[in-house]
Amino acid sequence: MYDTIRIRARVKDSFKLADIEGVGYVTGHTPPSGPTTTATFRNLWLHQKENTLTIHGSVTKAYFGNNYINPSRNEMKIAFEWLGKRLGIEIWNSEVGILEYGPNFFLAGPVEYVLSSLGSHPKMKSGSFESSWYYGSRKYFQLVFYDKGQESADLHACLKDQNLIRLETRIALDKMRRLFNRLTVRSLFEQETIDTLLGLMKAEYSQITEAPNWTLNPEAKALGPNSLGTKPLEDEIFFRGMVSFCPELATLPFREGYRALEAALNRACKEGHLEKSIKSKYLKKIRERWPKTPLFVRCRAKEELDRAVEHFLF
Repeated sequence: MYDTIRIRARVKDSFKLADIEGVGYVTGHTPPSGPTTTATFRNLWLHQKENTLTIHGSVTKAYFGNNYINPSRNEMKIAFEWLGKRLGIEIWNSEVGILEYGPNFFLAGPVEYVLSSLGSHPKMKSGSFESSWYYGSRKYFQLVFYDKGQESADLHACLKDQNLIRLETRIALDKMRRLFNRLTVRSLFEQETIDTLLGLMKAEYSQITEAPNWTLNPEAKALGPNSLGTKPLEDEIFFRGMVSFCPELATLPFREGYRALEAALNRACKEGHLEKSIKSKYLKKIRERWPKTPLFVRCRAKEELDRAVEHFLF
């Protein structure tokens, strides 16, 4: 769950970054504010100024080698304990400045289906960057969705075309201090903190509306005998026509959507807009093929993510 993080730890007078086994790129300079030393450790950046050590980066990547897994709470505790021992610091009382956290989910369809279904948020502006979609401001608070499989495919070939989405919550220092008086590494694993962080993520996510994945055609409401034709049609054209005629087909569970479509087609027959034989063909095709189509998966992409977010635990 926890990914990129900024930690400030107190270190002893004798502490030196160059003494850490496996550390790289050690450099120092002396600005007016005092001497500082910068180094790298795996994927982490380390900055020392007198008795303060700032750690920035993904502890998940540093310990597990990637951040597309969903480590358990105990596994994350082991990762932080390992980091403290490797750096030779007391990490549990270190203060957390910024925090990025969130789960990864495998989806039934492509991640782009979910990204295209994300609508607006009543309080946060939205935007896109490369293969991601975000809400809010990075300077304060953000919800970010992106195709984790696409991002990691170059390093981990097993993720290619695996429909892996990441929902990441990013909390900057100002927001952090409003949520918690002082957040330490130890308190990251207290139930009250976890409830607050997950509650925040789920509450903000739940306010995102769903953008329709199709263009409704008002003319399809007056379905004529030949508006969809009596000859076999390409699935995409046919099913989009059905969804335009009866949006409930896409927004309700399959059985309820099917009944709503059947009722709408019956009305069209009574009003003389549709022959019963054509109605039977439409319904048969819906029964046999609609749940297997990409459009069906696309229409339910956000619904699938809704369930995953709702049931996510750490």
